[in-house]
Amino acid sequence: MAEAHKIPAASIDGIDLNRISADSPAAADEIKRIGQLLDQGKDTDSDMVRLCDLLYEHGERTKSEELLRCNVVDMDDSIALAYRRLYGFAADQEFEASIMEFGEQFHLHLAPTRELGFLRREYISLPTDKRAKRDPVIARFLATSCTVESQYSSDGCTADIYSNSDDLPEEDYLLLRFTNGEWRQGT
Repeated sequence: MAEAHKIPAASIDGIDLNRISADSPAAADEIKRIGQLLDQGKDTDSDMVRLCDLLYEHGERTKSEELLRCNVVDMDDSIALAYRRLYGFAADQEFEASIMEFGEQFHLHLAPTRELGFLRREYISLPTDKRAKRDPVIARFLATSCTVESQYSSDGCTADIYSNSDDLPEEDYLLLRFTNGEWRQGT
């Protein structure tokens, strides 16, 4: 059954349609047509898969990956299958490796609490007896239990950390980015 997408912000903004049109006017026209459906919220799963296939074929792989990833609702749907066909499991592996490194780097146990979407997961951090050398701001956050929302993007993995403690009144949120195999404070 065709159904409208859940991600109203999905668009073709940033796509170099002039470059694509020079190579394949028909592909550029089809991308524009589906882009209009996206803007109106009238696209179907088939439209999204077709759009992402075209973007992939014409060098817009980052946008294709992002649109597919953000629109996966169920791992058995056509969008998830298209994601696997085009991108395989590399993102899953990077995401899982980043989670393992988070625990190792900060000497924490991460207990999953819920799935937030495809390659997005929420955890509760549980400090261990070991103390890691870490940035003082990060250390204050991770010394007690925190909620950690981790997600994969084409720019790398991020972790939004929310303090579950009332003793950090001036700051209750921290963003970390996984870069070159290490978690760092980032934007």
